[in-house]
Amino acid sequence: MTTRRCVQLLALAILAVSASAHGADARPLDRRGLVATFHDEFETLNVADPRDRQTWRGHNWKTWYANGSDPFMLDNRSLPANGESQAYIDSAWPERTPDIAWPDAVSAHNGVLRLRADPVPVALRPQVHGLRYTSGMIASWGMFSQRYGVFEARMRLPKGRGMWPAFWTLNETGGWPPEIDIMEFLGHDTRTTWSVAHSRRNGTHVARSREIPHTVDMTRDFHIFAVDWRPATLTYYIDNEAVLQVPTPHDMHSPMFLVLNLAVGGRWGGLPDAATVFPGYYEVDWVRVWQRPSNTARPAVARAPSTRPVARAATTIPVARAATPIPVARAATTIPVARAATTIPVARATTPATSAARAATPVRPTASATTPARSATPVVRSPIGSPKAGPKQALKK
Repeated sequence: MTTRRCVQLLALAILAVSASAHGADARPLDRRGLVATFHDEFETLNVADPRDRQTWRGHNWKTWYANGSDPFMLDNRSLPANGESQAYIDSAWPERTPDIAWPDAVSAHNGVLRLRADPVPVALRPQVHGLRYTSGMIASWGMFSQRYGVFEARMRLPKGRGMWPAFWTLNETGGWPPEIDIMEFLGHDTRTTWSVAHSRRNGTHVARSREIPHTVDMTRDFHIFAVDWRPATLTYYIDNEAVLQVPTPHDMHSPMFLVLNLAVGGRWGGLPDAATVFPGYYEVDWVRVWQRPSNTARPAVARAPSTRPVARAATTIPVARAATPIPVARAATTIPVARAATTIPVARATTPATSAARAATPVRPTASATTPARSATPVVRSPIGSPKAGPKQALKK
């Protein structure tokens, strides 16, 4: 999620790649022949209870990161390495009492998921790890992950400085990168979104990114963001039109899980200002994942819960812009989206043997000798074009 001029420069090689340079397929996203492997239309809120491990395998989402065994610990509820100022809370937040009514940060209303951000009174900040805001997130780790296929969601983005929503994926087996930022957005720059692919080459973090200009305010209506992840290419789409294509990085060939979050603050976009309206809402109409029959030999995987760190590049990094972007001029309200909440067959592979094997796999450290800044930090997500050059660096949110 990264208009830039970042403060710190990691020893990263950030490659801005124009879609045309890689021959992006300008045709609309074609879903014919794809097999539905996961979907959530948000008619109900299908999330696990962080207090009850028995629920961690039978739902679509968790509301915390996988950075430690305690679901309520700071690194599972924020990405400090990104300079974020929110704590992700849910209905199980332990300090909820008759005297303290925390906002409903993760909820579903009329078939739409709402991730809500609110300021925290100074007196209550000690109960949310000392942070200034509360907000919401969902992640499918331990529930659903998949290698290759189309990952998409229809959403309406929040407006206002300090609002930093994202839709991204992380490696199910831990470690960072890789990371696919399908969409990152800064609430004060309403006509720009970012798409990024994070990987590591010869020990160095590489981010192939693209700042995508729009002719409309992207907060005024719902839009569809998608990535078509294939063995050789990653093609990003907005409202079914291709906007960027890059080669699939060498380290991006394992199942990945989904994350949707509304961060507040961060080094990339900065804190909210007097003009920012609260509560802020990141609304998601649906999330859908598809697979090509040719890839079904390696099915989607439901992972056993783990304590592996989820981190993404937290430090802000300058992002080079692609010189010849694919023009993105689309009417925000012209794409009819029919919601088929109950008609999409979902074939979720949850083979016990596979899950058990993963549960026994040791946690893979996210830090490396070449990225000292991440040594003591759990998952970080990088900012949009950059390693979340500001955006998600830790676990990528």
